Amino acid sequence: MDISTRTGSYRKADAAITGALFSLLETKDFHKISVSDIIKKAKINRSTFYRHYVDKYDILDHIKDMAAPLGEKMLSASTDDSKSHFDLLFNSDYLKRGVPEHYKKTLLLLMKVRTESFDMEKIVKSGFASQYKPGEDSYAVSLERELYADVCYRLLIRYISDEGSAEHTDACEILKNLVNYICKEK
Repeated sequence: MDISTRTGSYRKADAAITGALFSLLETKDFHKISVSDIIKKAKINRSTFYRHYVDKYDILDHIKDMAAPLGEKMLSASTDDSKSHFDLLFNSDYLKRGVPEHYKKTLLLLMKVRTESFDMEKIVKSGFASQYKPGEDSYAVSLERELYADVCYRLLIRYISDEGSAEHTDACEILKNLVNYICKEK
């Protein structure tokens, strides 16, 4: 159904279905969740579910379609010329201030889901990789892009989880220390 023609009751049922999936993901692996589990948790009937989605994988496709613009918005957050996207995301309070808690929780839940057509880790890393701007002296651009995406992904998980919420760290300082450790003269 075209999003512009959806009624309030359609949107309410849709929200109940996706909310039920997220609720179930808190305690169950995606692959162990059944359509019946979702229907029961959403308190809807089977025909309502199938008016919205083909199966539970279709819900993930819908989520991916809805999340893509939010991710693009986050990655393209305006910054002055003195700050890189990396600085904006990891050396400021942008993630704490700019991303609502329920989005963080949802993202962490989705990070656990891996199917043939849905892998949030790959989606997020791809977004970060697309933001990488290699230097003129780069000779391993593909590897640099992959490492940049991996570092950004790990920092994102740390910053949006309880793991990193108690501390504010300077990501650049941490990376400099890591590079110094790896590249020590013998």
